[in-house]
Amino acid sequence: MMEPQLTRSRKRKRLQLKRWQWIVIVFVVLLGSGVVYAYIKVNSVLDKITTNGEPLTDEEKNSPPPSRPFSEDPFAMVLLGKDSRQNLGLLNTDVMIVAVVQPKEKKVKLLSIPRDTRVMIPDVGYAKINSAYARGESERLKAERNQEPVNMTGIRMVKKTLEGFLGIPIEHYVTVDFEGFRKVIDELGGIEVNVERRLVYHDPTDGTSIDLQPGLQVLDGKNALDYVRHRHDDRGPKYYSSDFERNEREREVIRLVADKVKSLAGISHIFGILDIVGDHITTDLSKDEIIGLANTFAPVGSSAIETIEANAYWDGVSYTLFSKEEIDRIRHELWAAMGMTEEEGLALVDPANDEEPVKKVVKKSTAKPKKETTKEANPPAHDAGDNQKDSTNTGNSPEAAQPPTDSKGSPSKDGNDPGSGNAPSTDGTNPSGQGETPGEQTPPDQGTVPPASANPPQNGGGEVPPGNTASP
Repeated sequence: MMEPQLTRSRKRKRLQLKRWQWIVIVFVVLLGSGVVYAYIKVNSVLDKITTNGEPLTDEEKNSPPPSRPFSEDPFAMVLLGKDSRQNLGLLNTDVMIVAVVQPKEKKVKLLSIPRDTRVMIPDVGYAKINSAYARGESERLKAERNQEPVNMTGIRMVKKTLEGFLGIPIEHYVTVDFEGFRKVIDELGGIEVNVERRLVYHDPTDGTSIDLQPGLQVLDGKNALDYVRHRHDDRGPKYYSSDFERNEREREVIRLVADKVKSLAGISHIFGILDIVGDHITTDLSKDEIIGLANTFAPVGSSAIETIEANAYWDGVSYTLFSKEEIDRIRHELWAAMGMTEEEGLALVDPANDEEPVKKVVKKSTAKPKKETTKEANPPAHDAGDNQKDSTNTGNSPEAAQPPTDSKGSPSKDGNDPGSGNAPSTDGTNPSGQGETPGEQTPPDQGTVPPASANPPQNGGGEVPPGNTASP
């Protein structure tokens, strides 16, 4: 009587075992399919961001670099945030961060470059750092239109300018447009930020609408972008954000995004993030290098990020300037992170970046004003803040009477100095903007004054305007 029972029991156990075997097989197949899908997805995205990158020079097209394996040697790259809004005709690089990556130490040193920093742009002259990309693109478009060899691009100009300013080789770049930034934040479910003060600014000409209240809050993509980009304020210059405040917000958001991607919330949204990355980010890193960096730094999060503090000051007219002592300190910190000697670094520095800017002396006109022949012989006086020009105003100075010039001192073709980050014109001339124009009296851009510069060096000829370092 026992044998039939044992047989039935054994059969039941065998059936249960087979069921579990099938469950395991199905699970492995599903898991394998997910792994395969993930591999295909990642590979597709990497193909997109590494092949649909920035324009190349003829030399780069004809001699593409071999596939580079991941290395633990330190290297430097520039992170560029570009204003890609449609119908604005801009090629601004509103965000520029130099990153020294140290894979062996699992560290990344970030140096934010203020957008109005005065630098020597190769073969151009002194101008603002955020105009370097537009100038390079202008040269590329002009060469292509004239069917001449393309020897310069926006990215190449940025790299060369930074190398001459900082004294380190900039091997790679990563660009992200504002739309991609916004979408990544939204995909992650927002980021929690403590907004220190009210930020409010509206500009109907480009659709800017910033209105953030102070306090700890979760910012979606749009508001996170507003938080980073706030510069001017509806309430006046006292409430403007300096470039250094903006730079600190940029680094803060980078840390928050790194931690959220590292978390389970980030992992659950990884495929959505990959879709965004493929459409809005470009780089000249190889696929192997990207995978190696992801494996190295993804588990670390924001603890890998270190900031190189930069103290600069406003020249009173157009530029953000670094004292010789400060730029030397920054260079030595970068050289140490790169494993470079001082001699190696100085060999890359353009000495023009260390020259003191010429103080802009505006002479008062001594000529007597001509008598008016109109009926009103004695027109009413204007307030001191009026834009009306008189004999003591800089508008009548000998320098201001000269035609606009470019950064080399030669007249600009379009009557503007090509110092800003505007898009290149279609006729091949340099982008318009503000540059090193003799006698230039541009209204002060209050957003470039660092809050930490209590005692600015006296070699810049500029005085920090009041009201920019105080929080409202």
